[in-house]
Amino acid sequence: MASTVTGVEKEFVLETARDLKTPLRVHKAGWSGDARLATVDPDRLDLELRGAAATIASWDPVAVYFDHHGTTLSFVAKARKVLEDRVSLEMPERLVRAPKRRHVRVAAPRGFSATFILANERVKLDYPESGEYVDVAPPEGPAGFDVSSMPSLVASFRQRAQSISSENAIVMWKGRVPDTLEERIVARSGKVLYIPSTSTGLPVSDPYPEGRIVTASEEEDFEGPSLFTEGSKLARLLVEKAMAGVNAEIWCPIRYYQYVVGCVRLVNSGERRIAFDLAAVDLAWEFSRILAWLLHRHDYFRTASSNPPSPRAASLVDLSPAGCLVAVSLASLQIRLQPGTLVDLELRHPGGPTSLRGRVARRYDDGRNSYYGIAFEEVRREDSERLHRLLYGKDWNPADERGESGIPVLSGANQ
Repeated sequence: MASTVTGVEKEFVLETARDLKTPLRVHKAGWSGDARLATVDPDRLDLELRGAAATIASWDPVAVYFDHHGTTLSFVAKARKVLEDRVSLEMPERLVRAPKRRHVRVAAPRGFSATFILANERVKLDYPESGEYVDVAPPEGPAGFDVSSMPSLVASFRQRAQSISSENAIVMWKGRVPDTLEERIVARSGKVLYIPSTSTGLPVSDPYPEGRIVTASEEEDFEGPSLFTEGSKLARLLVEKAMAGVNAEIWCPIRYYQYVVGCVRLVNSGERRIAFDLAAVDLAWEFSRILAWLLHRHDYFRTASSNPPSPRAASLVDLSPAGCLVAVSLASLQIRLQPGTLVDLELRHPGGPTSLRGRVARRYDDGRNSYYGIAFEEVRREDSERLHRLLYGKDWNPADERGESGIPVLSGANQ
């Protein structure tokens, strides 16, 4: 993740780059070139271009990269004025320490558009939908479970669960709807209802970057206005559990794409007065993920369908031969894609359509759109080279493998 250079430091760094004639690499959609900083003013930067004239127009967004004591720094700014050998830019709001990518991301050029397809959009099941979309994929690496068969998987889970809990259960919602408060919270959120102790309640924050457990505030949102008129149903339920001898609980969803098809439950009760830690959450979470995969492999949900999935439109924010950032309207896609989700993309551009497959690497929302950073997987060499020409205005060469982590040094630099 890129970190921001502070305001005072930003001014110092830019002035240093100007004084040392530090080589800059300048990118605009469809063009790339070299430059040096000629002027640093409070409201603008003047770049002296080196070599071929830029195809930059006023108000085009321009990305600039340069080296500062072995660290790649970058900024994005709009062009104010363009001459044959000079470009005047607005003073950038931010200067960031750029992540080590192989390819520079640029704003999507005119004529580029994108659609994507999710693996099971054609599948319709009679199970609760959580609003979160996850892949159903084979397990990666050893997780301590026997995946040779369904009975072996369940037996290996129960053996491990018995060492940390007094009770365990696997509940499938085939033919029924979630009816208890705990089940409804899990089904709606697609997250773990983690009660480390019935005497302390739910966690205030979620330590998992991808969002894995239901926090106290999320549970309050689930209960809605009745929380203020009738009091918390969960708080009353926790008191009842404590009085019945239940000391800690975990309710973990079994997720199948956007559906929640059941849950895994761990309980400490009676003489076992031990609070659950996050290792217990991890155990239930990994088991539920592998269980969903085995159920899918054995066609438990009978998902075969001849209806082709419908492509979803996405707005391209920026793009490189290795990945892209897309915006999807919250109104057009009700479910949110979790990091790790596999999508099939089609990029349309003047060079013709390019079919790609990628995984969601990050996401964030702004209230109207969800933004997904997608890393391409197994891109064909010819597709990568074609995108390189379209995005940067030049053919690929081996030096480009360095990407943002290696700024080319011009002859006479720092002289």
